[in-house]
Amino acid sequence: MKCNNHNSRPMPMSLQDWASEVEQVMDRVFGRTVPGGAGTASSGSGTTAGAFMPAMDVSESETEFLVHLDLPGVKLEDVTVEIHDDRLTVHGKRHGVCQSEGAQVHRVERMVGEFTRRVALPKTVDQDKVQARFEHGVLHIHLPKLVKNQPRKIEVHG
Repeated sequence: MKCNNHNSRPMPMSLQDWASEVEQVMDRVFGRTVPGGAGTASSGSGTTAGAFMPAMDVSESETEFLVHLDLPGVKLEDVTVEIHDDRLTVHGKRHGVCQSEGAQVHRVERMVGEFTRRVALPKTVDQDKVQARFEHGVLHIHLPKLVKNQPRKIEVHG
């Protein structure tokens, strides 16, 4: 059994630059710039060209921020989610597909390797209540907002 760990062709540089700029804009929207950019990937060789980089959506409701990462082919045990210094970090690895001995490969388009995605968190996230679930190849991270003190009337005693 031979494992095929080939990476597909790298994105044209102009698309990589655009993707990096979008990530940086997302960080600015959340109020902080993350050193080294919002997402990095490596294929084990220290290079980012052609490495697996999962798609990520970030949205906000009145009560929480939501982060969704597409992780098809990634095993739950190969994913870690951490919060440190107001930064959400998701790290993981997608392994290559094993081919039968003597099989002739005609096309390889699915990228493999390690990835790291980072999102700067606003101060309004209640870090003690963050929850994550992995379902149907998608990682869902719920980042609840801190509950603000609601205005209330104070009774004055005489």
